[in-house]
Amino acid sequence: MDREQIENIALLSIHPKYAHSILNGEKRVEFRKTKFKKPVKFCLIYSTSPEQKIIGFFEIKEIEEDSPKKLWDKYGDVGQIDRPDFMEYYENSSSGVAIVISKAWRLNETVDSSTFKQNFSIPQSFMYLNDKFYEQFKFKILRHLALYNFTERTTLQL
Repeated sequence: MDREQIENIALLSIHPKYAHSILNGEKRVEFRKTKFKKPVKFCLIYSTSPEQKIIGFFEIKEIEEDSPKKLWDKYGDVGQIDRPDFMEYYENSSSGVAIVISKAWRLNETVDSSTFKQNFSIPQSFMYLNDKFYEQFKFKILRHLALYNFTERTTLQL
């Protein structure tokens, strides 16, 4: 895998309730306050406390930035969050981001945070995958990506 492909992957910290909703196909959009600064095609899902594990990943269909009201009107029914919690999340924000999920996969073997806390700090929101992370976990996590039938747009070779 080359550097450009690695940088197209982010690790997202997501509350377990929402992380599992994504993997079950119920939650089809992830709401965030800020947009990625780099292009991202795949997101590894780090399920926060109490699980504290990487449990799956998803492919991004598109990323949309707009006002919280417009994001709610468009994606509220597929975001698996109720309106009061959504509005509280964006309370002091004039814009927000909807990461629209194309497909999601649950890892057969989850990765406990204790295996990488020594080398990486757990992101509060997200982090871009870097070479060090990739080298440490390519066989535990990214080999799972090889099961995905990539199109011409993206080719990952492990």
